[in-house]
Amino acid sequence: MDKAFLELVTEVERKREEIRCSRSGAFFRGHSRAEFQLVPSLLRNRLPPDTEHNLYHECFLRAGNLVARDSSSWERLAFLQHYGIPTRLLDWTESFGVALFFAITGQVDRPHLWITNAFLLNKNIEPGKQARIMLAGLDAIPDYHDCFVRIDDRRLWPFKKPLFIQIPWNSERLRAQGGFFTFHPDEQPLDRSYPKYTRRIEIPSETLPGAHKFLSHAGITEHAVFPDFVGLAAFLRQRYRL
Repeated sequence: MDKAFLELVTEVERKREEIRCSRSGAFFRGHSRAEFQLVPSLLRNRLPPDTEHNLYHECFLRAGNLVARDSSSWERLAFLQHYGIPTRLLDWTESFGVALFFAITGQVDRPHLWITNAFLLNKNIEPGKQARIMLAGLDAIPDYHDCFVRIDDRRLWPFKKPLFIQIPWNSERLRAQGGFFTFHPDEQPLDRSYPKYTRRIEIPSETLPGAHKFLSHAGITEHAVFPDFVGLAAFLRQRYRL
C-alpha cells in the first residue's frame, strides 16, 4: 500500500489513542477545505429568529410524500440534513473510509479529517452517568420540534453543549454512511466545546493518490455513499468522465 497513505492511517491511530478511543469506537468527519469548521449549516450565519421554524414547516408542507408523515421530528430532521436542508445537525460516521471520501472528493483545499470520542463527549454533558450514545426515540431526549421549532409553549432544551446522538436509520443514505450526529444548541464549534475529545488530522497532498486508490479498492463510490438515483448519476458521470 502507498507509504504516504499508511502514514495517514498511523496518524489516525495515534489520534484515537490521544482521545482514548483506541478500543471503543471512534467517529469521523471529513472536510474538503481548510476553512470548514465543526459548526452545523444552520448556525454558520446569523439568521432571523424565525428562520428555523419557517424552514422546517415549509419543507414539511412542500415535501408531500417525500417525508414520512408518521416519522418523528428527529427522523424528519435527519432526512432534511441528508438532502442539504440546513439544520442543527453535524454529520459523523463510524466509517473512516466514508469520512475520507467526503474529505477528498470534489474541489479540495487542504482536506482534513476530524475524529471524536462520542462516549466521553456525552459523559462530559452528564457527569456520573454511563458513557453512551443517546438514541432519539428510545432515550430521554426532548422532542426537537417542541424545543426549537414550536412558537408557543416551547420546551427548554436541557443540554448547553453539543450532544452526540443516533437517529434511526430510516433512509438509505443514513444507513449507507453509517450516520451519526452531533446536535448543537448554538454556533460554538464542537472542537472548542470539547477540545479533549476531538482531534484534527491533516491529509497531505502526497497522500491523495493512495487515498483515492484505497477508496476505489474498498468500493466507496458516489453510489455507495448515496445509494439513490442522485448518487448513481454522480457515479456514472465520474466513471465516464462526463
